[in-house]
Amino acid sequence: MAILASLTLGIFIPLVGNRLLDSSAGRLSILAPSLAALALSIAVLARCFDEAVSLWNGRLVVDGFASLLLTVLLFVGASLMAGSLFFAKSLPAPYSYFSITYITVLSAALLVSVSSVSVFFASWILLSVASYVIAGLEKNRAAADAALKYAILGGISTVFLILWIGTASYFGGDVLLGRASSTSSTAALLGIGGILLMIAVGFKVGVFPFHWWLPDVYTQVNGTLVSVLTGVVKIAAFAAFIRILTYSVADIGSPETLIIVVALLSALTMTFGNIAALTTRNIQRILAFSSIAHVGYLLLGVVALLSALSMGQGDRALASYAIAAMTVHLLAYALSKPGTFLFAGSMRTVLLEDVRGAYKRDGLASIAAAILLLSLLGVPPTAGFWGKLYLFQAALPVSPELVLLAIINSGISSFYYIRIVREMFSEPEKAEASASESAGAAAEARASLVVFSVLTVVLGLGILSAIVVSMTFYMP
Repeated sequence: MAILASLTLGIFIPLVGNRLLDSSAGRLSILAPSLAALALSIAVLARCFDEAVSLWNGRLVVDGFASLLLTVLLFVGASLMAGSLFFAKSLPAPYSYFSITYITVLSAALLVSVSSVSVFFASWILLSVASYVIAGLEKNRAAADAALKYAILGGISTVFLILWIGTASYFGGDVLLGRASSTSSTAALLGIGGILLMIAVGFKVGVFPFHWWLPDVYTQVNGTLVSVLTGVVKIAAFAAFIRILTYSVADIGSPETLIIVVALLSALTMTFGNIAALTTRNIQRILAFSSIAHVGYLLLGVVALLSALSMGQGDRALASYAIAAMTVHLLAYALSKPGTFLFAGSMRTVLLEDVRGAYKRDGLASIAAAILLLSLLGVPPTAGFWGKLYLFQAALPVSPELVLLAIINSGISSFYYIRIVREMFSEPEKAEASASESAGAAAEARASLVVFSVLTVVLGLGILSAIVVSMTFYMP
């Protein structure tokens, strides 16, 4: 509760924001609620990593999965706010940016531990509205168009979520945890409900073919703002999907139709994302399509999870491993993807040509961004390597063909990730070499990039394997 209270306090920054960005003490006061929440979440992580605590009569479940992702989301949110202190000054309403970010993180904190249909829906709406506002904060035509498209398709997502709620009552009412019915009629509805939930979440996280909004929004909105969408919104939405889906099928078993649909979406999503990324030279568009591809990889874990639970009280060991694998990948993604968008936004790069010779303008930021790109590719010893490895291992017993396709797709992704890194460290043309110093990243953004990259490497040096072995996910 103290974590939620701290985040709620941050929402009221615009009420007291009077030139806070102009002084060190003022900037620290903006970040103070997020730092306090982060400190509290670390204490929660130490307590709940290997056990579970139920809150609000089972409506929230704080276990290893929730406490770890909560800590990651709070850390990413605080780092992105710290990295955008300079950028916020250019916005028409700079303090509103921080307020909306706090709302986003608050709703994300609820979603990672949700076990209630009502809390899930309320948090989902809060997260959605906040993300639409973030997309349109710059108040230029391109951003307004992107935010409108995002909101319209987000509304469609909410429609499917409401349709899913119509089936959720068959699983035992508002609280899903441990209340599933084993009747044949409920099992039949479970397949329909699971597909409706998959579509609703698919619109939010960019599953093919529900990804229409994502490339435009991630391209037309400043990368600093996109970093919040991809580092907080997407992680929270997928984490809630994992928990709600697990609680829905744990006592009944996964319908074969649902497993086939998710496997097909995984194959299409990762393949489309990687091939599309090869066909563009816009940096943020490449990163947008690679975000879609990573959702396809994450769906590998969902396939493994559903298959493990397909027999009701089925292979809980494989189910737990699949959830841990998705958690590791979400953790690696939460560090790498926002950092790359933060780099693109702070360096004001649009095309691949714009990033050529970036190391000459800002060597430290370029090295950090390169490490994050290699993590997205899955190069050891970065966190991204372990995320992909564990996902592939989880899905291998249930669908080796899908794993083979994922490995091929990872090979395809190497072309565009390495192309970006190569351009960053290529010698610039003479005209480019004389670029103004303003082309470098802001000091705040540079610091956040370095922190993200260091953590990506440090976590990849053995810590993530400990997470997979000992992390708990409370299942009925």
